Amino acid sequence: DNNLFRITSPVLRRLGEANTGDPATLQRFIEWGVQTYPAEHYALIISDHGGGWQGASSDESSNDQMISLAGLEQALADGLGDAGLEQLDILVFDACLMGELEVWSLLAPFARYGVASEEVTYGLSGLDTTIGQLVADPGMDAADLATLFVDNFAAYYADDENLTTLTMSAVDLAQLPALQRAVDRLAKVLMAEMDRPEVILAAARGVAHSPSFADTDREFFGMIDLRSFLLILERLSDNPAVVRAVQQTQQALERAVINRYGGPDVPSVGGLSFFFPTWSRLVDIYRSGYKDVLAPVPGADTSPWIEFLTRYPATLKEEVETPTVSGLRLESDTIAAGDVAQATATVGGIGLREVQLIAGRVEGDTLITVDANRIVLDEEEIEEGLTIPTWDPVRNPMTASWDGAGWVVTNGERSVRTSIQAIAPGSDTFAVPGYILSVSGGRELDGELQFAIDMESGETTYLGAFVRQRNGLLGSYTFEPGDAFAVKRQVINLADGSVEEVRGGGLIMGQSPPELLPAPVPAGRYRFGIRAVNLADEGTTELTDLSVVRDLQPVEYRSRSLSVATQRPDDWLVEETVGTVTFTPDEVSSVKAQIGVIPLSRLGAAGRLSVEEMLPELLAVLSEDVAVSDIEPGESGSATLAGREARRLDYTYTLVGRGRIAGSMVALVDATREQLIVSISEAPVGAIEDETPALDMVRDNLTLLPTMFLNRVYSNQALGFSLSYKDYWQVVERPGSSDVAFRTPTLDAALRILERPGRRLPTAADNDAQIAIYVAEWLSSETGFEVSEPEDVALSGLAGRRVTYTFEDDSGASIEGSVAAVTTRDGRAYVLNAEVNTTSAELDTLRADLDRMETSFTLVEPDASPVPNPGEGWLIYENPDLHFGVAYLDFLDVEESLDDPDFRVVRFTYGDLIGIEVGLLPLTANTPPTADTADRLVSQFVADLGQDHPDMQVGTLARMDLAGIPARGQSYGWFVEDVEGSDEPVEIEGNALVAPTPYGFAYLVNVYVPTFFTGDAPVDANVIPFLLGTFTPLLEGLQPVSQVASTGQRLRFYVNDRLGLRVTVPVSWRSIEEGDGVTFIGTDEVGRPMEGYQMGVATLGRGDVRSVAEMDEQLSALLTEALEGEDSELRAMSDVGAPVDTSLGDLSGRAVELVALYRGVVVVHYQLTLVQSATGQLYQISLLVPTNLTEAQQETLARVLDSVEFTAP
Repeated sequence: DNNLFRITSPVLRRLGEANTGDPATLQRFIEWGVQTYPAEHYALIISDHGGGWQGASSDESSNDQMISLAGLEQALADGLGDAGLEQLDILVFDACLMGELEVWSLLAPFARYGVASEEVTYGLSGLDTTIGQLVADPGMDAADLATLFVDNFAAYYADDENLTTLTMSAVDLAQLPALQRAVDRLAKVLMAEMDRPEVILAAARGVAHSPSFADTDREFFGMIDLRSFLLILERLSDNPAVVRAVQQTQQALERAVINRYGGPDVPSVGGLSFFFPTWSRLVDIYRSGYKDVLAPVPGADTSPWIEFLTRYPATLKEEVETPTVSGLRLESDTIAAGDVAQATATVGGIGLREVQLIAGRVEGDTLITVDANRIVLDEEEIEEGLTIPTWDPVRNPMTASWDGAGWVVTNGERSVRTSIQAIAPGSDTFAVPGYILSVSGGRELDGELQFAIDMESGETTYLGAFVRQRNGLLGSYTFEPGDAFAVKRQVINLADGSVEEVRGGGLIMGQSPPELLPAPVPAGRYRFGIRAVNLADEGTTELTDLSVVRDLQPVEYRSRSLSVATQRPDDWLVEETVGTVTFTPDEVSSVKAQIGVIPLSRLGAAGRLSVEEMLPELLAVLSEDVAVSDIEPGESGSATLAGREARRLDYTYTLVGRGRIAGSMVALVDATREQLIVSISEAPVGAIEDETPALDMVRDNLTLLPTMFLNRVYSNQALGFSLSYKDYWQVVERPGSSDVAFRTPTLDAALRILERPGRRLPTAADNDAQIAIYVAEWLSSETGFEVSEPEDVALSGLAGRRVTYTFEDDSGASIEGSVAAVTTRDGRAYVLNAEVNTTSAELDTLRADLDRMETSFTLVEPDASPVPNPGEGWLIYENPDLHFGVAYLDFLDVEESLDDPDFRVVRFTYGDLIGIEVGLLPLTANTPPTADTADRLVSQFVADLGQDHPDMQVGTLARMDLAGIPARGQSYGWFVEDVEGSDEPVEIEGNALVAPTPYGFAYLVNVYVPTFFTGDAPVDANVIPFLLGTFTPLLEGLQPVSQVASTGQRLRFYVNDRLGLRVTVPVSWRSIEEGDGVTFIGTDEVGRPMEGYQMGVATLGRGDVRSVAEMDEQLSALLTEALEGEDSELRAMSDVGAPVDTSLGDLSGRAVELVALYRGVVVVHYQLTLVQSATGQLYQISLLVPTNLTEAQQETLARVLDSVEFTAP
């Protein structure tokens, strides 16, 4: 079907959590597939991430483990061998980069044909068409089917104007040994002729100008197109032996590749890439592997090609010359708006690869790059779509032109300057490198934005965002409102030529995608010139001074939050933070004009000094910056600021990478507002004269606004609320956080709104608990803190609770405040903390402002049901008595049958076509909610159905789940005669599942549909997975039967037959199953996950029964990994004691314990335990317990540990 987000086909078998990065998983799948579905022909499709010679099929839930090439070879050999199959007919990689010679050479014995892509791919598009053609012609030959995979992939992207570098090919794997021998012969010839410069240079140009793969990660993978390389080598080499070896390899390649596709930008690709890295370190990794991340490639040590690659870098370096750039001259050393700067120079040197123009802003010894592009003098066409630049080894006259523009990225409200780079040589797709901060995940990820640029019109098109994955590749990323993106800027050290990436400006993303726009650079001192790079990646840069002059065009800037207004140059950027607004020509520039508004109360004792005495105190703050040194105060005296008398202090200091910075501070005290107003102007000493007009524009036009303010509406889609506030209040929000603060410029009033997980279908007690937690965390330690009893309050139309409080701050001022909490039906809890300094002269106004903000507080969908709604045409059914809710299509009939206490049920039906029953089966107090209970109940239910259908066929019992509750299911079916619209008997297919709970009942879901639907049916069977996917247990307030801890903590049974584990844990604890283990995340009294509170149980395999010494040795290794491993989150704070005897769940073992710091913030007791069964099954138990656990929590934890039961034989 067309649904890419949900598998709607019938479930054949639930495998549970499987590590798809483990070769054994692939081996078992092959064996199962062949034995379960006997056939005359087999094709295997591996759909996942791929990395060519680095492997394929990574598993993100198993530390991104990936099957290496050796692992793929072993899995195919063992899987096919165990299944009794000699070869697959077709092996298909629906994975990036797997169309590589080294991959197919190793896997050729296991399939007749292979299908894969040389380049990054976005799915095996056209697969549905291919399968349809196979169904229509099941007798087609394997070669024809392999060809169709490629043809349909090409047809799918025929009209795509953005994805123009995609590839796909079909390979006759029987021809791979001959092709590999031909490449090995070519390697030997190249090594024999290495002392001839034209040979090594021809090979170097081949690798430099052939299509390379993995987008901007090509250096990390080192794969280029084999056919293009051979074409370039054949054209450039006049050595007969080399040409002969190339032609033999070309012929072998043509015999091997039976069908190939290359997008419009890479038409020369020949269907197979091969390993030829420009980063020589990669050859060592290819041969020897890298730690436990990358495995060695089998056969690398005896490969003639790898031997050639080992010798190649040093030989190339001997033959090329360091590039020369001479005679650089500018037509004019100044450009104004509308002008174009032109530089001419002569470039030379044996082995030139490319020439670039460079333009950047000069600050000290640093060049901030604002534009860079390749310059091509002449090109030779090898064939259509494959060209190489031609260079004279001595003299190449070059001309570089620059129009005085750079680039900015904008979110529609704010723009930041950026550097861009082509994702591949000659590509029209450009990357904006940067950092992406996820608002939901809270992690900052290395990534980039990609844009297509029309070189004629300059029009840009956003292609998407990408983040670096743990396997090294870039993966697609979709922005959520509230995500942040910070650009990486390229700066060049003019002293040594080194290039560095530094963090630039940042944007908060909204609903609209970001845009890349050309933008004139501000006036200032720049350097412009040419950089030449040779085939060994050695470069020479020659730059000359260029002044960009522009008429200063003033633009008014008003800050209601700071109550100031001024003017700025129209091409300068603005960033406003709490108490400060900064104007600068570039986010990474040291040129800045800054206005600060500082409440005198924040300055403490310094706030009582005169302005003249305050300025040195403010200057001293600079010394706290590690990049600043040698601060020297200069002249001081009277000045004017905002039309009032002020004081001025000049100064200089040294800034790392930028040299000496000249600055001045002008300040005054606004006694009415009790604020210090500060104006700061800074620029490099050598540029201060040029920058003074722009800096003075900001300072000289500063005015203080009257305190008349307008209402603004604040809306936060990520947190789901809005409110109205006066525009002099400042808004403080942090990307990725769950709270927002509103505060006055003088910091004498504030409102904080915090969103956190709560209970669905909440009670007043739940809101009281949220208040109690907040007060304990943030307020209770204040001096003289007193708080009232909770009272009812209405917030956004919902019933909430509120307390009021008072305390004294550090200065002795009396603070009054309130904490209110409200929780939506779907479990979103909001805490509102309002606070005001009662000594403020504006106390009444501030109280009114806070009341207005609280009154206007509005939640998005406050009455949202706990049940997810798939969309239009769906209704919500909730039944608290039956403890469930579900979404259903509006044309389904709903019938409740609640009179039978042994089976209360709700039926959703559409005529005789669809039947869905959801009901409750009572459980007695001594009936555990285990798989055995589920098996007994579902078998009985299906058997009862069979009484009415003697011909009913029944499937085997299978592990399933219902909204996360472990369940067991059984399929069934029977035939019905005389169905309208069908001339044949129609099969009714059904599936019943039972999910026992600890609350004295089990959910029963029974679904039945006919395999035939009439033409006028408004729905097909796909509706059922959608409906069941919305099933939501409503269990709030229920007590487990016979399963309540003495502390009153509600508990649930956790059963994992695969691990052989049973345990009783609090209902609120989270369980995360990964690989061969499960981790339980402990929670506080209201169900919130606690940092550093977790219990992990994992199986370490079965073997001979270990001795005490052997267990201690393994315990030591595990402890070392936990404390010192690459991903360790623990740091020991105490000595590790000697292992001691222990027991858990009737098994004996050894344990060690210590005190540790978890993630740098939480002190925990860390206990690592190994226990083993009589048959040698070994379990690892890792327990992290915060040292501040309450007595009730400690008692509950003891109950959990006492309940552990290991069930593996």
